[in-house]
Amino acid sequence: MGAFDSDLYQEIKDELSYFGLEKTDAEIYLTLLEFGPSTMSELATKLEVDRGKIYRAMERLQDLGMVILHNSKITSCEAVKPEEAFMMIIEKKKTKITELKHAAKTIEKELEQITRPTMSQAASAFSIIEGRNSIYARIGKLIQDAQNTVYLVTTADDLSRMFQTAIPEKINLAIKKNVSINIAVDANSGILQNLSSQYGISNIRIGTLPSKSRIIVEKKAHLLMSGAIKETNSLTEQSESILYSDSLEMIENMFSLCEQIWKKTKTTIVS
Repeated sequence: MGAFDSDLYQEIKDELSYFGLEKTDAEIYLTLLEFGPSTMSELATKLEVDRGKIYRAMERLQDLGMVILHNSKITSCEAVKPEEAFMMIIEKKKTKITELKHAAKTIEKELEQITRPTMSQAASAFSIIEGRNSIYARIGKLIQDAQNTVYLVTTADDLSRMFQTAIPEKINLAIKKNVSINIAVDANSGILQNLSSQYGISNIRIGTLPSKSRIIVEKKAHLLMSGAIKETNSLTEQSESILYSDSLEMIENMFSLCEQIWKKTKTTIVS
């Protein structure tokens, strides 16, 4: 190893692996840097390995651009300066990454033609959101990001609590984007008057709901639904939870249900 400290020598060998050099490749390159141009026989002697292994390693180093071979009566090899060698490897990797990106786009399009529709259903996302604050925040996000018609089916009391959050503002912003937000509740209340007058939200109807639960569904996009709603008025109620899913089958079923509920509701008359 000559002037190399053993620990430093090992550390450099390990680091050279990042550039694709195997153990013998790194030992040859370091030896050439330390001792200068050498023949295959000299390298085999210094490193105490058979010449076949040296030749195989030399081919890899040539491919990487780390060494130059000088052919005369006796073939000798010389290490390329590290800065030049590393730059060449980096440029090759950049070119390879560009090629992979182009190939990926082509393959993605081809795979779309043979992908079974059920695969996307199998990859549907499901998650449970717990705590009333978190639930209302997620409802607000769904409404805020909505691009298609949204149904919000819940109790009047639950809607009243939502009115204490940023949800009414997000409903109004969605309406300004020409997104229909259809709200169905189980009873009339003062909150309906506030929504209509303060935020200009007119798509509120009263009807008989299947249960005292929540359904918030955006057509062909997202679904939030929960079981029985707690009667407490606290926004920090932690025992409630709601299911989120982007399963198209579930979304279609719940959207159809909400459409049927909507048809049976009556336009709100507030006093």
